[in-house]
Amino acid sequence: MSINKRSILSGVLGATASSIGKLALAPDSPVPSAAGSFCAAHVDRIGGDLAWACPYVSLATRGLCLLCMVGVNAVMISSFLEGMGESGSVVGTALSTAANFSCSAMYGMFFFGETVPMKDLIAINARLKAARDDVVSDIDASIAKLDAKENDLNERQEALDAKKVLDQYHANPDAGDSDLIEVNAGGTIVAARRSTLTQIKGTRFEALFSGRWDKNLQRDRQGRIFLDVSPVAFQAIVDYLTELAISSAEDPLSPPCVDGENDHILESYLKLFGLRATNMPESNIIKTAKEAECLNDWLREDGSDGQLELLHRGSRDGLTSDAFHSNCDYKGCTLTVIETIDGYVLGGYSNKPWSCSDGYKNANKAFVFVLSGSDLSKNDASFTIKEIEVFQVSNTSGEKTLDLAKGMADATRELPQAEQVTRFSKEINEALNAKQDCLLQVELDLLRLETVFEDERKFIDAFAIGDEKDLIVLNVNGTTMATHRATLQTVEDSVLARQFDDSKWTEQGIGPRVKTWTPDDVASWAENIDGIPADVGGTLNENDITGPELLALNMELLLLLEKLCVKRPGTLALVLKEIVLLKQANEDVVTLIEHSPYCFGKIVDFLRLKRLHSLGLTGKPALPKVCDGHKSSFEKVVRYYFPGDSANMLLGELRLR
Repeated sequence: MSINKRSILSGVLGATASSIGKLALAPDSPVPSAAGSFCAAHVDRIGGDLAWACPYVSLATRGLCLLCMVGVNAVMISSFLEGMGESGSVVGTALSTAANFSCSAMYGMFFFGETVPMKDLIAINARLKAARDDVVSDIDASIAKLDAKENDLNERQEALDAKKVLDQYHANPDAGDSDLIEVNAGGTIVAARRSTLTQIKGTRFEALFSGRWDKNLQRDRQGRIFLDVSPVAFQAIVDYLTELAISSAEDPLSPPCVDGENDHILESYLKLFGLRATNMPESNIIKTAKEAECLNDWLREDGSDGQLELLHRGSRDGLTSDAFHSNCDYKGCTLTVIETIDGYVLGGYSNKPWSCSDGYKNANKAFVFVLSGSDLSKNDASFTIKEIEVFQVSNTSGEKTLDLAKGMADATRELPQAEQVTRFSKEINEALNAKQDCLLQVELDLLRLETVFEDERKFIDAFAIGDEKDLIVLNVNGTTMATHRATLQTVEDSVLARQFDDSKWTEQGIGPRVKTWTPDDVASWAENIDGIPADVGGTLNENDITGPELLALNMELLLLLEKLCVKRPGTLALVLKEIVLLKQANEDVVTLIEHSPYCFGKIVDFLRLKRLHSLGLTGKPALPKVCDGHKSSFEKVVRYYFPGDSANMLLGELRLR
């Protein structure tokens, strides 16, 4: 017998054995029921008390069926094993299973009246298809959502690129690292290479001198960039950058510094220009910018960032509880930093103020931290305090300031943090989550670019753009100072503001920027002078005479003109006269201020910071710091320009009691 026939026979025999077994064991089996009925019918026919035997007949029938099942199974197993030995198990098992299933179905229909549940199978198939369609639809929807996010990011990138293209109109296409940049910093001329001023990338200071905004920057009459800043602070920043250019990573620099009277002014400009990355506290414990940045990041994440003002220092005020509570109680939000003799630096923040009352208090914003030291969990949790400092955290988030770091942090917090996908198969989940994470990183990078670009544009518009006619040059008892007219008018109704308002102030005049003239500009100037031959302009142009060379008139130039085209002495004299007038028109017209340069300079520095604060560029300015020898003179000058209560704004503790 071939393998196919043996396999089919074993399937038929298996189905037969299974059906016989069901006949023997099923409670509603037709064979035992038929045997019992047959017995009962014959007992009635022959008569007698034999009805008790009928159940045993049914039972015997079940036993006979069981014996038949065992016999048929034995034959089935023998046939199946013979088939497997001849040609392997796969084909034989498949044929045997098919025959078993088919015969079982037929026997069920014949003996038990069973039918194949096709309706149930159809319903199950429909459920499977619907479930599959739902999963596919869900996957497609998830992919479509991610694709829409990708398209949105692409559109944002294109919009940002378009803005940058528009802003190229303000750029200097010829800007190079070797360019010499001259800056009129509040009346003091500071010069440095462009590469020196743009070393710290990504800062407002770098943007200011990068060349991207050169055509927008305010200039003085000599064509120099004008910045209404403290000359002392600006010079300190440039000196720092100059030294940074020749320093190595192994020889790090100390931050820019000035004398104690101007340190608060320098700090304001460092933050303004983005050169102070963190809010560096006045601390003996927090000594590095990295530690300060870490603390500020934690405060910012908690929505509690602000200025850190020292309230208590153990080495200065004492390590007693009385001293601590005397300095720290009821001071609002505080940050406590502790240094131990073992080298730990740890502490905590709470928006609940300290007090001497007993018991604990709940705070809705609080955290503890460890900045340095080994794992505290390995310690016995006891330590000796070497130093403790408590800072009041003055939240300045209510002020409208152009704070790039805060703007980034706020925008990042607004980003929706999508949950990881887990409802599909492992491979699909991983693919969807990978794209989701990638899109989030792209959005973060794009957000940083957008924030930096907008911050840079707003900073330039607010700080570095101005009308040349509002640039005031002052002669303060022989010392030259320069500032914006708006700076001098910061305090309304002051004598200084009235001196430079529209009704009393005469414009200092706007002369031509001869130092920026090209040979074409020089030729155009010459051609518009009455009485000078037209070929004079052409001669100057052909010899590439620029504006600075014209102002530096010497005998060589006159001899050149005489040799080339100007023969008449009168014409040479006329050219000379016009050049002299041009030089006079190009010079600054100054306003005399007959006061101490030291005292007046302090006032102007304060007004500069106050104006920057009003523009949303810096925080509230600190009071001027005045040395003891000038306090009396400073108060007189302040009260002269700011009579009445307005003087107290600048005098602070110097005001008369």
